[in-house]
Amino acid sequence: MSRLVDAHVVADHLGVPVSWVRDQTRQDLLPYVPLGRYRRYDLDAIDQWWSGLARQPARVAAYRKYAPR
Repeated sequence: MSRLVDAHVVADHLGVPVSWVRDQTRQDLLPYVPLGRYRRYDLDAIDQWWSGLARQPARVAAYRKYAPR
């Protein structure tokens, strides 16, 4: 396990507001480590979680309904 960080570091790492990180943590949507009343994050786990959310580009249709002019 790598060094644990706080919500400010995670927000900076992901490019999102700290309030978003805290909200996702409260909803148990973001991986975290509970330490008493504190929540800390492993950046490797955050990166794995984030890559799991990545979407593949949409497929382009193989044909066109109308011929180009």
